[in-house]
Amino acid sequence: MDFLLDANTRIAPDVLEHLKVASKGKKGTIFGGAIYRNTSEVEQMGQMWDPKTGRFTPLFDAGTIDAVSSSALFIHRSVVEAIGLLEPAFFSSWEDRDFCMRAKRRGFEIQVVMDAKVFRQSPPPLHFYNWWKGRLLWIERNLPFQDRKHLYRTVIFPELWRHLRKYLRFFFRKEKALPHKRALLAMVHYALNIKSSLFPLGLYGRLNQR
Repeated sequence: MDFLLDANTRIAPDVLEHLKVASKGKKGTIFGGAIYRNTSEVEQMGQMWDPKTGRFTPLFDAGTIDAVSSSALFIHRSVVEAIGLLEPAFFSSWEDRDFCMRAKRRGFEIQVVMDAKVFRQSPPPLHFYNWWKGRLLWIERNLPFQDRKHLYRTVIFPELWRHLRKYLRFFFRKEKALPHKRALLAMVHYALNIKSSLFPLGLYGRLNQR
């Protein structure tokens, strides 16, 4: 088993013990802990992809899940041998969701160990920027073309339009404008750096082929 721990977290002393107990006899499984924002506030016990919002919804029970947080991952070696480690193209966000979805497509299981408590610190200042870039990359890597096209038309572009309007509205109020600016910059930087025909409408790749 491989244990991955994010630098922005701290764990309860018995986390590894709970993870080891849960993993006995379960090959081909990714285990994650219950994520707490502080010592008592549960942030999530796994996540489920919601195609209507283009986001992963946090869950608060031990039911069926699509992903666990990379704040603390306990991974059977057979999973790593089959799909590799976390994708390095992601930075500080969405790499866990990508890893778990790749594993699920190969038939591996995702499970939360509710007694394994992981305490996540406050996100870094650029988290929202990285979250947006990671979100767009995750969509590119994990959704078929028609689903991406629909998601961009119904969710992503409307959200970015709202960010643009709010950025212009709060242009001279830096603190209020900053998160909207980061979302817009993430989209621009992602579009400029992408090297794939999987870009939202498939146009970038087609233009490169001419």
